[in-house]
Amino acid sequence: MIPRRLSTVAAFAITPAAAAQTLPVDLPAGTVGQQVTALGRQARTSIVVPDAGLWARPVPALHGRMTVEAALGRIAARARATVQPVGGVGWRLNAAATPPRRPRRQPVRIAASPAETAPGPDILVVASKRDTSRDQFAGQVARVPGIELERGGTGGTERLVQRLTSITSTYLGAGRNKLFIRGIADSSFTGPTQATVGQYYGDLRLSYNAPDPDLRLADLAAVEVLEGPQGTLYGAGSLGGIIRLVPNPVDLSVTSGSVAVGSSATEHGQPGLDTQAVLNAPIVTDRLAVRLVANAASEGGYIDKPLLGRTDVNQTRIWGGRATAHLALGPDWNAELVGIGQRIRGADSQYADRSGPPLSRLAAVTEGFRSDYGQMQAILSGTIGDVHLRSTSGITSHDLLERYDATRAGGPR
Repeated sequence: MIPRRLSTVAAFAITPAAAAQTLPVDLPAGTVGQQVTALGRQARTSIVVPDAGLWARPVPALHGRMTVEAALGRIAARARATVQPVGGVGWRLNAAATPPRRPRRQPVRIAASPAETAPGPDILVVASKRDTSRDQFAGQVARVPGIELERGGTGGTERLVQRLTSITSTYLGAGRNKLFIRGIADSSFTGPTQATVGQYYGDLRLSYNAPDPDLRLADLAAVEVLEGPQGTLYGAGSLGGIIRLVPNPVDLSVTSGSVAVGSSATEHGQPGLDTQAVLNAPIVTDRLAVRLVANAASEGGYIDKPLLGRTDVNQTRIWGGRATAHLALGPDWNAELVGIGQRIRGADSQYADRSGPPLSRLAAVTEGFRSDYGQMQAILSGTIGDVHLRSTSGITSHDLLERYDATRAGGPR
C-alpha cells in the first residue's frame, strides 16, 4: 500500500561513495510518489515526501544514467520542489514555497478629449407616460422611426407586424385585425373584454375592446412598442404591451408640405394605389399653427367568387386624415386640438376555400365590411415651478360592420 502523505523507501544504508555512483534510471511518467518509490528501491535509499499535494503531483518520464541526487534534482525541478539530504544516506523532497504574487499593475487610463467622449442626445422613452432615458427604462422597448415606415408608400399596422417580430396579427383584413405582443392573447375574436394590447395616439387610447383601427402610419415621428405588462398607468388593457403612435409636432414658424403617390401590382388581382399629403401652416407666427395630413389607398382584390360570376371581389378602399391645431398660450403653456378620422370599405371577403379552386370562394352572398373611426383630443400642457403638467381629454367613435357566409358546403344557397 502506498501512503498518501509520506513515502519512506528504505532498504539498506549506503555510503556517500555509493550514493555518488551513477545508475541506469528508467522511470515512466506518473506522480512524484510513484517515481521516488521506484528510484528508492533501485538505489536502495530512503526518500521522504511529507507533502500530500507534492506526492500526487504529475511528472514526466525520466531516462538516462545519473546519480540519485541528480535524478531527484530533475524530479524536484519538474514538480516545483526542492531536494534536501537527510543524514548523508537519505533524501527529503519539499514543496517549493509559492512566490508571492506581484500586484498587477493597473493600466493607466488616459482621459479622452471632450470631443471623443461627448455623448449624443438622450433617447427618451415617452410611451411610458413618463419621460425616461432608454438606458434606465425597466422593460423591452422597440422604436421605429416614422420615416422608415413610409418607405414604399404609407401603410397601416401591417408595417409594424412585418418589421417587429414581437407583434402578431390575426390577418382578418384592414380595420378588423386583433394585435398581440409576445404571443399574449385571449382569442382571435373581439368582444366585450378589453384588448390585451393598448394602442395609443399621443396620450390617448385609440380603442378599448374593438379591433385595431389600422390608422395609416403617415407623418409620424416614431412608433414605440413597449413589450409586456405596463402596470396601472395603462389599466387592464396592457397585458401584452403598448403600441404608441408619436406624431410629428406642429411647427409654429415654418410653412412646409409634402405629397407622395405610389402604386402596386397584385398577382392574380387588381393594381393598388396610395397617396398622402402633409401641410404645416403657421397662422400667427410663433403663436398659432395647424398641421394637416390626408391619405387615401386602394388595395387590389384577388379573390374570385364563381357563384356570383365576379372576380377580384375583395378590393379595399381607405380614406383618412388628421388635423392638429397648436396654440402657444404663454412661455410655458400650450394647447392643442387634434382630430383623427378614417373610413375603410371592403367590397368582399378576403378568404379562399381550401377545397375549391385557388384564390376562390364558393359563397353565394357578398361578405363586405366597413369601418368608420373618429377621435377628438384636447391637450393642455404647461409648467408650474419644477412640475410639468399635461392633461389630455378626448372622445372616440368606432363603428364596425362585418358580414360572413357560414353556410355549410352543400347546404342551401
